[in-house]
Amino acid sequence: MAYSAQVYEIVIASPGDLKKEREIVRDCVLQWNRDHSKFFNLIYMPRMWETDTVPEINIRPQESINKQILHNSDIMIAMFWTKLGSPTGKDQSGTVEEINQFISSEKPVALYFSDKKYSPSTIDPMQLEALRAYQSSIRDNSYYNVFKSTSEIKELVLKYLNVTASEITKKKESNLLIDIQENEKSKPNSLDDFHSYLSLASHANADGFWLSIVAGYDDGYSSFNTNEKEYIFDWATTVLQSVYPENVGSKRYGKDFVSVTCKTQDTTAPVFQVRYDNVGVAMIQWRAINPFIPLNWLITLCLVSVAQVVNSPIVSGQRLRKLGITLSNSPEEGINTDVVFSSSMSDVHFNSRNSIWTSTVDEDVNIDKVIKEFVRNTLQEWGYYDFEDSLDSLILKNVKQDYLLLLND
Repeated sequence: MAYSAQVYEIVIASPGDLKKEREIVRDCVLQWNRDHSKFFNLIYMPRMWETDTVPEINIRPQESINKQILHNSDIMIAMFWTKLGSPTGKDQSGTVEEINQFISSEKPVALYFSDKKYSPSTIDPMQLEALRAYQSSIRDNSYYNVFKSTSEIKELVLKYLNVTASEITKKKESNLLIDIQENEKSKPNSLDDFHSYLSLASHANADGFWLSIVAGYDDGYSSFNTNEKEYIFDWATTVLQSVYPENVGSKRYGKDFVSVTCKTQDTTAPVFQVRYDNVGVAMIQWRAINPFIPLNWLITLCLVSVAQVVNSPIVSGQRLRKLGITLSNSPEEGINTDVVFSSSMSDVHFNSRNSIWTSTVDEDVNIDKVIKEFVRNTLQEWGYYDFEDSLDSLILKNVKQDYLLLLND
């Protein structure tokens, strides 16, 4: 289905000794687009001189590159390893000139230095010395990352793209709130931070799968005391023991969160984490390892978690404004739909997916409708197509009841 998205052009800048890393950064940008552009309504367009410039005469070579890809770009990812690069007639090197032009235009530059090993016999000592002098000259007024491998630069770039997308989304939503509520007292931070939490939830990096429910309120809580944390702990323990009835959870408190971990033999133990941010955002995350994700688990945990963020005494009296659900880092085998939809393709294996659904809600939010939309989008993302009629007629609360009864038998 077609969707609208803003396009941000990213210049990938470096001297010629990082050819492989340049390609990796470009592929990271394209991967991010595939996974997240629809959610953020944002597309990153990688720009490189190798692929996005054409030859010109009677013009300084670096100026030609600047004119063709630099001047209209929005973001720069710059890298160095053993070379600073060749002088351009205007600056120490092409990459340095590009960085300085971005800085003078007040555009963001993400700067990385490679610390991977190199063979001394292949290094130009003068270039290495010039690079170290440049790095030293910017050390006091620049923040940059150092990477030691191609996997590290990939991780750093994906993190940067996620953070940048969240900041862009915050700014857009903040401007929208100002337009809509120009003369109305409001607290936009809660809805701004909602997207940051949802983005964070959708990029969990542990093994197994994460199911996350994020809720945004008009305002934050006034207190989060020991009694309220005990309430959360008792609730999370009950839910965990409904799945792992013979195991006792261990609890961990913080200023704004409660974490309950179930003691099992798994490498990564099942855990519930409940976080209440004082700007008005609640997040509940469930993590576990299973060969398949049972769909009845998914529905049950959504139901009880949404009930928690709606009815918890911590947010008593607060109006729920926005609700989001994500399923991320899922097992590769797929979703087991046998119990809920007997006709679905439960024997087909799929690669991991990341399903995100969000919606503005009001005080009369229909929880069943919210979760059905999330389940529908998730199954479609995983390639299931024969469940629509069954889902439309399904009473989700019956799934919860049947599942809990099954566990108690």
